[in-house]
Amino acid sequence: MSDQYRYVRPIDEHPIPFDQERINEIWENHESRRDPPSVDEAHEDYVRTIAEWGDWHVFRPTYPFGHGDVVFWNSMSGEAFAVNDDEGSWHELVNLFAEIVDAEGDCRDADYSSSLTQSGCYDQRCTECGGSWLVG
Repeated sequence: MSDQYRYVRPIDEHPIPFDQERINEIWENHESRRDPPSVDEAHEDYVRTIAEWGDWHVFRPTYPFGHGDVVFWNSMSGEAFAVNDDEGSWHELVNLFAEIVDAEGDCRDADYSSSLTQSGCYDQRCTECGGSWLVG
């Protein structure tokens, strides 16, 4: 299936390059009378942040670096996925997350317990929903 018809797709690089040469290349195809922005300017001026939580940054890249996508970027791992919002799928996903919060509870202000396991990892547990994961 073509990427243009996929609502959710993994992406392997940030939509706004961290390389000035790549930004310049995109800018040449953009037909702008202005000089291309620096890497820092591009990441500041062409990103509309929706939310940030922990390592996750959810944003919309703006033209010429993106159009119609909402990007979920994990700053620690560099992994990401994009949700195409051309047909309202973003709002469906937001409503799905709201349903999850209704069913599982809101963990944003929860405390976490942490205990050392035999393997040397830490078993962390959310005191709000009881979810757990291993760290280390």
